[in-house]
Amino acid sequence: PPPLMLRGGLMRGLEFENIMNRCFPSARSPITFSSLRKSPLSVTVYDILGKGLLHLSPSTSSSMAVAKAVRASATFPGLLSPVLHDTNPNSPAQSWLGGVKKFFRGDYALLLDGGIGDVHGTEGLKSVFGAENKRSQRRVIHVVASSLNTLVGLPSPKDLDCDELLSVVLVNTPKCGPAHMKNGPVAIEAARVAFTKALDENLVQKGEGWYTIKIDCSP
Repeated sequence: PPPLMLRGGLMRGLEFENIMNRCFPSARSPITFSSLRKSPLSVTVYDILGKGLLHLSPSTSSSMAVAKAVRASATFPGLLSPVLHDTNPNSPAQSWLGGVKKFFRGDYALLLDGGIGDVHGTEGLKSVFGAENKRSQRRVIHVVASSLNTLVGLPSPKDLDCDELLSVVLVNTPKCGPAHMKNGPVAIEAARVAFTKALDENLVQKGEGWYTIKIDCSP
């Protein structure tokens, strides 16, 4: 790639991608979106070279490794390096000069966390369950880890072509981040325990076919 593609972050994030690949120990090579043709997976990322919000899926990025896409979707600006992605892999660069030409053709994308342009992840939901995909999904469960205020701007069941939309809000999860990496498994377990306890609680109706529940994950 051309020299413009500099590191751009304190860490590259490759180990995160390697961890994702190790989740599939039986695979001889990284799992690509082409292996998920029948799976409704959409990974939302943001291209800082001008394409804006992108949805990586079997139909748009068949040759891309899923682990690389997930890494890109978790690339916090300034902390992790943007992930370089060739949006036109059918025309590979044969040399450094070819890479420059591909760059000016707009073939490359530099990907960061999709939350830059889709805070709630709802655009990603629409790309999977939206009416334009003509899927017959009856109920969609949308999980966010924040506060009830984040429910502003969520799509309606009609937007997602489903009968019911359940928004699950997890609050007070153990703090995670670069300085608290060990809290990751702790936060997941806290959410699992709190979620299990909340199964018998009543849902709050926010609109027609739209329900919410707030789950306190405090230890």
